[in-house]
Amino acid sequence: DGEADYESRPQSGQVSFRPGSVKHAEINEEQIGSVDSSLQEQHSARQMSSRPGTAGHVSGGRFRPHSAPVKRPEMRQEDLPPWAQDQLFAPSWAKTVDNQKKRPSSARIRQQQGLPLSSIPKWISLDSKMLSFEAFFKEAVEESRQERFRVRRCVVQYFLEDDTIKISEPREENSGIPQGSFLKRHKVPKEGGGFVSWRDISVPGDLQVYRRTFRVTKCDAFTREFLSRAGVEAREEPVPLDDVHVARSRPASGRPTSAGSVTSWAGNSTEFFGRQKNDMSEYVEARLGRCQDKKAMVTKYLDNDRKVLRFFCSWDETSPDGVVEKRPFVLHFFLADDTVEVLEVNRPNSGRDPFPALLKRMRLPRTHMDAGVTAGAAEAKTVYLKASDLRVGGVVSVFGRQMSINDCDEATARWYRDEYGVE
Repeated sequence: DGEADYESRPQSGQVSFRPGSVKHAEINEEQIGSVDSSLQEQHSARQMSSRPGTAGHVSGGRFRPHSAPVKRPEMRQEDLPPWAQDQLFAPSWAKTVDNQKKRPSSARIRQQQGLPLSSIPKWISLDSKMLSFEAFFKEAVEESRQERFRVRRCVVQYFLEDDTIKISEPREENSGIPQGSFLKRHKVPKEGGGFVSWRDISVPGDLQVYRRTFRVTKCDAFTREFLSRAGVEAREEPVPLDDVHVARSRPASGRPTSAGSVTSWAGNSTEFFGRQKNDMSEYVEARLGRCQDKKAMVTKYLDNDRKVLRFFCSWDETSPDGVVEKRPFVLHFFLADDTVEVLEVNRPNSGRDPFPALLKRMRLPRTHMDAGVTAGAAEAKTVYLKASDLRVGGVVSVFGRQMSINDCDEATARWYRDEYGVE
């Protein structure tokens, strides 16, 4: 059947013919030629007996089985059975419900962990968002001749993330009232039930917090924009002045009063800090040791409080061996009471102890007091340093130390330009 019969071949000598034998050269050429011709005949017979459209030989360098067709016929939808024509024609191997393995009955079905955007909690979407309002309330003052009520200003903060409210009172100097945190942050209940929300706060309007009425007068820009988006209009309302703020207003000899204060005081020279001034009152106060001759000093203190002139100076210190060292200093001149403070600039690796204050705040004599002069005579003749005596490029004597003024800061230069017209 087309197979080579090696057993029936003639043998030569003692060596039998086997494929791969090294001694096959002893086989005569006639036997080899007969074997090759028989193999070629068998191969051609196989090709003639093979079916059309099949390949029994090597194609493209790879072996192709006889049963595999050279080209598969295309599948048409009309060739499918009627029950399968309604389905998708192109088969899909995606992991769908039909292609999945059946879930065992013992397996648990887990709920989806993700949340839709419409159900994001408020403490995430409104995090760090706050509405700020300015308000005040009136506090009654009993048994006082100076005031009947007191207006106390507050800041109401409403936190949108958890609907909590915090009320704080800004600190006011010399008020005599413990100010700061007025109401800690928490949900404020309403009288009719529930809690106060941002819809209960109108600008302007009244806000009831634990039976105390706050008058809301103003809000910030973010709160105004938030309310406008919600369809709520926000307006401003002025804050009234109480008797204490009127009494603490500027004196008549000072600058003109601002809008909102008592205008009858402007230009009235018969009143001094809210008190009537006449000859009898001056005489009585002089007998008691309190003269009103210090009016100019008080007015100067109120006008120039916290105003400080700053100069950068240097002092050429001569050591015993004749070496001159330039040491930097800062001179502060306080306009409220004409006092002077001299501070030393501590430089790193200078070899000196860190003593920053060369001269503590005091009134500085213009000239050095000589030794041997009595205290009374020195006090009568002493002339103290003023702001007009200081200028850049000049020299100031600090108890015998001649300090050169090299420069000043921008605020000091602006003050000299406004007051004296000096650049």
